[in-house]
Amino acid sequence: MTALHPKIALVHDYVKEFGGAERVLLILSEMFPHAPVYTAFSVPGSTFAKALSGKKVVTSWANFFLRWGNLHSPFRFLIPLLWPSFDFRAFDIVISSASGYMPEGISVSPKTLHLCYCHTPPRWLYNYSTSIGFKKYLPVKIYGILVGHFLRIFDFQWAQKVDLFIANSKNVQARINKFYRRSSSVIYPPVEVNGIKQATIGLKPDNFYLIVSRIVGGKGLELAQMWNYLGRCKAFLALATDEDFGVTPVEAMAAGRPVIAFAGGGYLETVVDGKTGVFFKENSVDSLISAMKRLDKLAIKPQDCRQQAMRFSKERFIKEMDHFVKNSWRTFHAGTS
Repeated sequence: MTALHPKIALVHDYVKEFGGAERVLLILSEMFPHAPVYTAFSVPGSTFAKALSGKKVVTSWANFFLRWGNLHSPFRFLIPLLWPSFDFRAFDIVISSASGYMPEGISVSPKTLHLCYCHTPPRWLYNYSTSIGFKKYLPVKIYGILVGHFLRIFDFQWAQKVDLFIANSKNVQARINKFYRRSSSVIYPPVEVNGIKQATIGLKPDNFYLIVSRIVGGKGLELAQMWNYLGRCKAFLALATDEDFGVTPVEAMAAGRPVIAFAGGGYLETVVDGKTGVFFKENSVDSLISAMKRLDKLAIKPQDCRQQAMRFSKERFIKEMDHFVKNSWRTFHAGTS
């Protein structure tokens, strides 16, 4: 394979619900249409499986049982046996999309470049809050402590084998440095800014606030309906206290609407206080109400919100990611040839 036309493979945690990490993988698969997708397991009929229809998806040997129900959660102790079982010797570049199931643990040859787009080191493994909160039950908590101890060792060791890390935010970049002792480059994830902008132009704000989040295990929200609400809300509420990046506030700004966000995590990198929204600093009702009152006194301009959202567009992601992959491959190929 020539330096200008490397053979690429994509790796993703698993194929199930459709969320922010899956959007990144989907755009990567559009950028590299001939790249197969390797994953721990794939749930037939799931929202993400439908989105990858027509793509070559290669599952692990444990697919036949991990795909049922939520078995992938209690069987996390099998992770060290899953990813090294794949064979990537036929590829020049492997791009892993990593968040919770540690796909950075793949094994590649010295002649293969491994780029890891890290949405976050596993939240469940490093005591960050998760959507399910599985550690609230004592037996599960004890199990998680025991298994987590050994998996953190694997997670750190595997992270040292990655050639280059890409973080989805400065917030995650700091986590990569803290837990992996690795440097990384920040490339913000893609947001459908232009589509939302066109779908919401002309909509007038109504007297309601909007919150949007992933429905775990559900079929997902229908985009046209969600964008309609985004364009008509008084303001969007972003309440997570340590969001990795946070796509939905950017979507709200693309619809021309301001954001009321907790002053933490990725929100600090997307919302401009006083210009595209306001922050509240305490995780309390009183602090949130104060932010709402402050927003009422501001004259937030829809065009300012949309202009800020353009910093995170899909087109920008494709340009930056393409540049990063090409430059990384040229440097790596020159060093190995």
